[in-house]
Amino acid sequence: MKVELRQAYEWTCEACGRDQFERAVGIEPEDINRRTDPFDYAEIVEMKENGYRCYFKPSRLCCRSCGANFDSQE
Repeated sequence: MKVELRQAYEWTCEACGRDQFERAVGIEPEDINRRTDPFDYAEIVEMKENGYRCYFKPSRLCCRSCGANFDSQE
């Protein structure tokens, strides 16, 4: 049995110190210009069996523990 590994971002809340994880959003390169949601292009490209896939990171983050909000940075 196999499982799929997915791209993710790990960050630590500056307010409460708890580690957080955000799943990266994968999209096919030809669909990049059609995106309308608030994600920034993260310049991460992964080679898959059927070609390339691009991943996006969230531009705003919210701590699931204390509710603090942050802008993301690279």
